Amino acid sequence: MTVRLDANETDARIWLAVGSGHRRMPLTLPEAWAVVKLLAEAVDFTGDPPPFVARTVTPTTK
Repeated sequence: MTVRLDANETDARIWLAVGSGHRRMPLTLPEAWAVVKLLAEAVDFTGDPPPFVARTVTPTTK
């Protein structure tokens, strides 16, 4: 899953892409928060996170 955030002074767009294709789904801010909440609740049920999750994530540019 790849998330891309395009933000400027007048607009913020969040794109969600799953897989390696070029299909992206634009999300509104409420939809993006719903995705985050659902994913957080889903992984919460799986127990302790694996060790690689403790790594620092650095943003990349396209």
